[in-house]
Amino acid sequence: MPAQTLKYAYFPGCVAQGACRELYQSTQVLTQALGIELIELKKAACCGSGTFK
Repeated sequence: MPAQTLKYAYFPGCVAQGACRELYQSTQVLTQALGIELIELKKAACCGSGTFK
């Protein structure tokens, strides 16, 4: 019997997808290697981390 794929809700946000693209890419590679499927939250609210200085 094959192992069940783990699924997690994931909100990469604008920082991971824009300002820190390597974070987004490495998260994708790592979770795939571990057999984890990320379900991106499309309508999540902004976390505000892009506004901190």
